[in-house]
Amino acid sequence: MGAVSHGEALVIAVGTPPGEDGSADLPHVLAVAREIGRHLTSYRVIIDKSTVPVGTADRVAGEISKSLAERGVSCEFDVVSNPEFLKEGAAVADFMNSDRVVVSSDSPRAIALMLMRYAPFTRNHERLIVIDARSAELTKYPANAMLATRISFLSDLAGIAERAGGYRESPSGYRL
Repeated sequence: MGAVSHGEALVIAVGTPPGEDGSADLPHVLAVAREIGRHLTSYRVIIDKSTVPVGTADRVAGEISKSLAERGVSCEFDVVSNPEFLKEGAAVADFMNSDRVVVSSDSPRAIALMLMRYAPFTRNHERLIVIDARSAELTKYPANAMLATRISFLSDLAGIAERAGGYRESPSGYRL
């Protein structure tokens, strides 16, 4: 995996589809962590962008450490949880003008790298929030719950308006 030797930061951004019980499926995230550990030779910041349950940063660090130990190699690294809050179809625009950027690490070195990486996108507003890993991993869940609530409410709004007598056909044929 030649990608591990490039740059200071490695991003894990793989799917975490829900399992049968509804929990996030982490095999892909952990497989990437193991692969990073198999090829790591110098300090890197590993950034987890995937939607993951609380405690995943610790599991990613554990998988990398285990792979390094199997190789008999000692190498510094830091894991940062950096959940994304992007809308489908507007990911680039959302990234370029984020409402908030959440990062976590106990390492001042990793936080400094993240601040530097996000500086061009957070120059005009203080939108970068540095918190602990578990809180960062947790932030995605209320954001998703709020989005689901908004979508559900908007879907029901037409029915509510119709029952209140406000949902009708417009002169152009569109339903209001």
